[in-house]
Amino acid sequence: MEESDPWITGPDLPPNFYYAQQEILIDASKQAAWDWVVTYPNDVIGVAKGNFMNLLTSIALYAVVSKRLNKDAELPFPGSQTFYTKFDCFTSSILHADFVIWAATEPKASNQAYNVVNGDVERGQKMWAKVAGRFS
Repeated sequence: MEESDPWITGPDLPPNFYYAQQEILIDASKQAAWDWVVTYPNDVIGVAKGNFMNLLTSIALYAVVSKRLNKDAELPFPGSQTFYTKFDCFTSSILHADFVIWAATEPKASNQAYNVVNGDVERGQKMWAKVAGRFS
């Protein structure tokens, strides 16, 4: 996926609040004397103090509650069979932080949107075995 691909919109799809945010940002920059940069991390893994839109925090909370409700059962995978058997890529919080600093200080990065991913891929079932083992 390239960020030059068109946004996926339509009357049969729910609105994407990221699109609205980016449009507001671009419009505001036209009225002011500053540039914009947007980063799109994928499935951020790492600690982000005070931010619970984080895969690590969500999984930890899910695991703790699941363990409390059913102490002897294996930790059930919380997603779909498709996600469990397919590949996904992730973004470490450190990589994203480093990239954001670069994007904010590099003039050539202005007025662009970027995907930010580690470059590695992991199958859900392999990852989940490691996660479930950690919380068992």
